[in-house]
Amino acid sequence: MIPSLPRRFFTSTPLRALALGASIAGAATPAGAQTTPDVSTAAAVPVAVRAAAARVALELGGGDTASFDARSLTLGLTSAAMAGASELRLAKAVGPYSGELARRSGSGERLPAATIDLVDAAGAPTMQLHLLDVVVSSYRLALAAPSGALEQQELAQQEALAGLAAQVQDARRQLAAAEELDKRKLVAQQELSRVRERAAELQQRYELAERRQALLARLREAQEPLTEEVTLRFRRLEVNAPQAGGSGSWESAPSSRRSEHGRH
Repeated sequence: MIPSLPRRFFTSTPLRALALGASIAGAATPAGAQTTPDVSTAAAVPVAVRAAAARVALELGGGDTASFDARSLTLGLTSAAMAGASELRLAKAVGPYSGELARRSGSGERLPAATIDLVDAAGAPTMQLHLLDVVVSSYRLALAAPSGALEQQELAQQEALAGLAAQVQDARRQLAAAEELDKRKLVAQQELSRVRERAAELQQRYELAERRQALLARLREAQEPLTEEVTLRFRRLEVNAPQAGGSGSWESAPSSRRSEHGRH
């Protein structure tokens, strides 16, 4: 069930948008209950989501659709009585539709619709935003500087991995010596157990450090030097959030009240 939509609804993501569903859909309400959105109040709702967690399908007209992934988004809803416009800002990698999006931003053409599917870590849809009467109001191309912080983390992790490797080798030598002494009954079982546990612990820490190093390498490879920032303005928004408890709609119109139907 979806409660009142505020006069200024704002959400910014770096993009994994599960919390967005909760912020729009709200808490569960009794079955069969209905609400009417009220745009007389203001609110700010921060949402943290994972990168590349939105799939966008922008209808260009004539049966053509621009489909791409967005790695961050910002959604702002404003009532007609307030200055400004309702808009959705997307950040994406350069792709096949880059030129078309840039052209549309300069033409001011109205497009039929845009559908944004927000997905979870497994890639399953969690919420759908459907925009109607859409205009590509702006297009920006940004060149990202190399991440010095990420490079610093990689160097620190390589140093930690080298230190752990030396400790693992030393622990293995101590374990081999203790096991040899055990064959001659020259070492206490308690001491042998301690050496074995130490070797196992260091091996586990080394494997975890290797995984961290691999993760940092993947993050570096996934960094895009060029990022597109696209702003879509729209007249009507429809929200479908089955996991969060319902669906609803918002429309930019003179009236301060909007009709909405919650369903389960």
